[in-house]
Amino acid sequence: MSEPTVLFDRMPTEGPITGVFGAWYESDRGRWQHRGLDIGCPTGTPVYVPAPGMVVPFTNDGSFGIAVCLKHAYGWYTLYAHLSRAIVSPGNHVERGALLGYSGATGFVTGAHLHWQLCDSPSFPVDIGRSRDPLKQIITEEQMESYRWALVRVSGGAFRPMLDAYTKLHASGYFTDLEAIEGPAAPIDGNNDLNDAIVRRERLRWLAGGPRALEAAKLLGVA
Repeated sequence: MSEPTVLFDRMPTEGPITGVFGAWYESDRGRWQHRGLDIGCPTGTPVYVPAPGMVVPFTNDGSFGIAVCLKHAYGWYTLYAHLSRAIVSPGNHVERGALLGYSGATGFVTGAHLHWQLCDSPSFPVDIGRSRDPLKQIITEEQMESYRWALVRVSGGAFRPMLDAYTKLHASGYFTDLEAIEGPAAPIDGNNDLNDAIVRRERLRWLAGGPRALEAAKLLGVA
């Protein structure tokens, strides 16, 4: 299994870490290894999206209680379990910082908390080798700056690499929100029109300043 490419720039909720990834537990279900991260928080604490994704169905035998599963790029999934309420549904696309729901104590729990899990499958199998520690995927502000500057360098670099980068990001939908306001950039013909080149350079810089900078830099392989 490849290592996760999804990166988080925030914790999904506030509270102390009460259960670490990989810890061993014993219960009436036997001895088992914790496949996620537990964050202690009172019922009703807001839970936010730490990385953009699509809300998708997932396997739940009842142990997760009310929960939300997000599908991220390259086949990775995150789970937010034991909620008191979810406010998103399968099919919803959610961006960083969006509200997913509120923490609770539903499912198999001994108290209110959020279970946060990163896995390569929406079935969230018991094999811990299929999951990863979410804490190791959190990006710092300093790291985020390096991603932003990488995009700025692409935007100000040679024309052909800049245009290839723009084309790749455009195909992946990174400029959809901007185009809803400004409209699509005109096609560049063989004359390399200066105005059109400037539009693309400025749109790359716009992307560098936004919340999707790290995804874009990773997609381009410049970070």
